[in-house]
Amino acid sequence: MHKKSLDKLIEGVETGELLEVDKNHYQTTLVLPDHEFGYQYLANFGTTLKIIGPDFYLKNYVEWLENIISINKK
Repeated sequence: MHKKSLDKLIEGVETGELLEVDKNHYQTTLVLPDHEFGYQYLANFGTTLKIIGPDFYLKNYVEWLENIISINKK
């Protein structure tokens, strides 16, 4: 997660310890539902967030994003 995105972490979303990776990036754990509401929350971070796991969640999130793209291609 890029440093400039830290203010997007909101109360009500369970997070783990915030670990500094380098001067501009942090790593944390977010506890989010594995459905559209969780994916929408992550999408709000745009390109300032990289999901590193779990694999099943990343797969479902990518499928959700691809579905949005395919719907809007026409």
